Amino acid sequence: MKEDEHDAEGKITPWQVSVLTAAFILGSSLLTSFMDVYAKHDAWLVILAAYAVSIPFIACFGFLCKRFPGKNLIQILECVYGPIVGKGIAALYIFVFMYLLSLNTLDVADFYHGYVMPEVPHLVFLALPALVAAYAVRRGIEGIARLSLLAVITTFIIVVGTILLLLGNVDLTNFLPLGEVPPHVFIQSTHTFATISFGEVMVFMMVIPSANSLKKAGKFMVAGLSLAALGLLLISLRNTAVLGPATGIINNATYDAARLIDIGEVLTRIEFFVALGITFTLFIKICVLYYATVHGIAQLCRLHSARSIIVPVGIFAVALAPGLFDSIIEHHLAGALYQPFFLLTFEAIIPPVSLLVARVRRLPRSKP
Repeated sequence: MKEDEHDAEGKITPWQVSVLTAAFILGSSLLTSFMDVYAKHDAWLVILAAYAVSIPFIACFGFLCKRFPGKNLIQILECVYGPIVGKGIAALYIFVFMYLLSLNTLDVADFYHGYVMPEVPHLVFLALPALVAAYAVRRGIEGIARLSLLAVITTFIIVVGTILLLLGNVDLTNFLPLGEVPPHVFIQSTHTFATISFGEVMVFMMVIPSANSLKKAGKFMVAGLSLAALGLLLISLRNTAVLGPATGIINNATYDAARLIDIGEVLTRIEFFVALGITFTLFIKICVLYYATVHGIAQLCRLHSARSIIVPVGIFAVALAPGLFDSIIEHHLAGALYQPFFLLTFEAIIPPVSLLVARVRRLPRSKP
């Protein structure tokens, strides 16, 4: 693939990187439910701990891209580890991107089929997001970045609005006793939330080369992380304050909390607006993962253009999604127990090691 293809698509500003990062992370709001099973009313403390743990690793992603200006993750890996080992590691990353793309497409389908429109076939909710995302990816990362601003604003309006409308249902005793979760469970929950909700920002190493100021991209990624962490914290506090112990036994606390809103039989069915916010940010996340997968494959295979594989990648992602898990319970179990360890290597081990190897080898070497 030509290295100037990013230029043909248009550049994004550092603040767009920040907003896009925030929208991407907020797309994980559905995943707070399986964390509630373990962390219970201390889930909000887990979010704060995961946020603190994630900052240095996300900063590392920015440092890597800054050290290799204009190069995406695939190119960086080949430069650091050589053409053979580098391509092998790059192929593993592309596999992770594809897996996450299928997984998040499945999340949309499960949410709508299970909560919003159960009468509509599951396949419709798998194919429709992929189809729209394919169009967005074809238009380029600049269009996705612009849409992310609307997604973040919409999400915060909905979150703050539902908090205000649910004030009458708030019971602050639901947060007591504070720190009741055993230390090993707290660590496990923090690890889960850090890797799945925050650490997946590693995919932005395929996006940052499109920023018009690489020097500030890392800082703005951390800013986006902070904004998203605030949104997820508010969601967790709201759900615990309203639902109490029930957060640990229901599949989607965010949606069920909104169902309690009923003011004078005028303001009801607010959960549809919550579904809108969830869909918006999750769609942004799917688009970014789709973009990273397509451009990763194109770079690895040295394709002239990434656009030629957009549709095949989407078809494969949709075909793969139904076979990932047999049930939502199995999905939640994998997310809480297994997936964090699988992702840890790609989020918290390979990037810092790559940065260290690059410094030891004094890469990139200036051309004579």
